[in-house]
Amino acid sequence: MLRLLCAMVFLAIGIGSASAQNSWDGNGNLNVNIGGRGGTAGTVTLGAGSAVVGKVGIDQTTPGTTNAIVIAPTSAAAAGITPVVSTAAEGGHVLKGSPGNLYSVYATTGAAAGYLMIFNATTVPADGAVTPIECVYVPASATTSINYGSGPPAAASAGISVAFSTTGCFTKTSSATAFFHGNVQ
Repeated sequence: MLRLLCAMVFLAIGIGSASAQNSWDGNGNLNVNIGGRGGTAGTVTLGAGSAVVGKVGIDQTTPGTTNAIVIAPTSAAAAGITPVVSTAAEGGHVLKGSPGNLYSVYATTGAAAGYLMIFNATTVPADGAVTPIECVYVPASATTSINYGSGPPAAASAGISVAFSTTGCFTKTSSATAFFHGNVQ
């Protein structure tokens, strides 16, 4: 396909043709004179920034569709993401013990307010000074989420772990009062 496109472009601008005389006009447009064999000839103007010569790509004209193709719902397990969830109230959870991507996570808390922290780590860090890749406030008896649905996921080079801490974003004080739900791959 690409060879055909290149051949069409070369033909259109007259590369290798002794009869083609191309020029640029004052507006940045390329005027291509095509001399034909057999007496036919013509001029084509390729407008600066507006002309498409051939097609090498897929248009994303409407969110959720590509060239009028919509991804259909499916029951195929391979098309989904199996969530990683807490089995009891806890202060931290390893969502993925190897490199991967975080698509979404939420934490539901009990009586304590605190912070949902995400770490690029294969284990949940010990209490003390930490450097999370995400940190959001969670009110008491509430649910807070982080979701990358409209953009690329958060990439983790080591692993993905989460924690619920009752102190700020850079000091972890674990509180085993949270339920975690994460979508990772």
